[in-house]
Amino acid sequence: MPTAEDVTSRLGQLLVEEGLLSRKHLDDLLGSVPEAVLSRKRPGEIFLEKGLVGEEDLTRLLGTLYNLPVMRLDKVHIRPAILRLIPEALARRHRMIPLFLVESELTLAVTQPLDQKTLDQITRQTACTIAPVLIRRSDADMAFGLYYAEAGAEGDESREKLMAELDIAERQKPQDGRIEIKVGSKELDLRVSTLPTVFGEKVVLRLLNRQSVQVDLDVLGFSSGSLETIKRLSREPYGLILVTGPTGSGKSTTLYAALNFIKSPELNIVTVEDPVEYQLPGINQVPVNRKKDVTFATALRSILRQDPDIILVGEIRDPETGNIACEAALTGHLVLSTLHTNDAPSALTRLLEMGIEPFLVAPSLLMIVGQRLVRTICPACAEEVRPSRESLAGLGLADVPPDITFHRGRGCDACGRRGYKGRTGIHEVLVMDETLREMIAARATANAIRKYA
Repeated sequence: MPTAEDVTSRLGQLLVEEGLLSRKHLDDLLGSVPEAVLSRKRPGEIFLEKGLVGEEDLTRLLGTLYNLPVMRLDKVHIRPAILRLIPEALARRHRMIPLFLVESELTLAVTQPLDQKTLDQITRQTACTIAPVLIRRSDADMAFGLYYAEAGAEGDESREKLMAELDIAERQKPQDGRIEIKVGSKELDLRVSTLPTVFGEKVVLRLLNRQSVQVDLDVLGFSSGSLETIKRLSREPYGLILVTGPTGSGKSTTLYAALNFIKSPELNIVTVEDPVEYQLPGINQVPVNRKKDVTFATALRSILRQDPDIILVGEIRDPETGNIACEAALTGHLVLSTLHTNDAPSALTRLLEMGIEPFLVAPSLLMIVGQRLVRTICPACAEEVRPSRESLAGLGLADVPPDITFHRGRGCDACGRRGYKGRTGIHEVLVMDETLREMIAARATANAIRKYA
């Protein structure tokens, strides 16, 4: 089999032939790196290190050089029975992952061509004919992390619990904690949640970027009219503002952005949260602690004795919290909170269903913001498309004018071939008026409120 130096040289020739590298640049590079160094590197690794070729192109060129097919693993699911055909230690040593078994032929994903001795060893081990395919190294890393993680999972779990200051010996009840880390110049928080299951303890980490809470209302995707309304009502001296939406729809981000907009040294702003996700300078934040009898309701009662100007309640979960929040909004405080409902009109009926009286809900509410997060098209590969009228009708857009332009993402390296990059919010803002207050007093349905709004 050719040496690593030979393969690197031949890859360099292909780079020159494809116009990705000049002949002089190639000669200068190979001449400046000792053979002893090249022999210790994987074929073509020097080109990756110097930024002369991307991983995608390097894998493709290796496939051309060795006449091997190239695959992506992002949409491949590997069955556990297939993985067990090759011992994990052997798979890790040679960076290979068994993919499919058709009759007696095993498709084997590799990051570089295997020598004959290794192929013979795998053939004996599996009693199969081996059909190698090339994959990117990042795909191999992903596969090893996804499919071979169990061996080190228990150690990782204990390490995460230790970093989150949880009880590592307690595996029979759920626990919550947080880890603070710094990556480069970014300060990140990891929310840690553990849950006992029949197969062992399940750990979920939620990544929170502290810098994201310094957002401005202007960059959250509100329309100009909605933005003006939110800013105007956020300056009101008293009343209740609700943000609704499912879990993970950005409700906390919207509330924090509102606080950033209205906060000043003269204002006494107090929050009660479960838990405190982000630490905000200049704001008094109270974490819920049920062991110490600090709930949303008990904390709210104490906060009202602290002469607050603005109160943020992480979530209205029960009638007691809802009643106190409405009473606070009626007695000279601006109260911001969240509800888990599908849209803004449903929030009104949800409050009534919780047992909060209409005579508290109707006069206290200022507005309700309903929101969702949606993916945004990658700007690097966006292209215009003209969907058929049938497609538009299926989406409920049959009345869209024919001159409206639609876009989609083709998929590129910038977005990982997905066609999407980033997210933005879509919102509805329901502002209270006398008619809505009368509908609340009459306990109107969500559909009736939605139809009016």
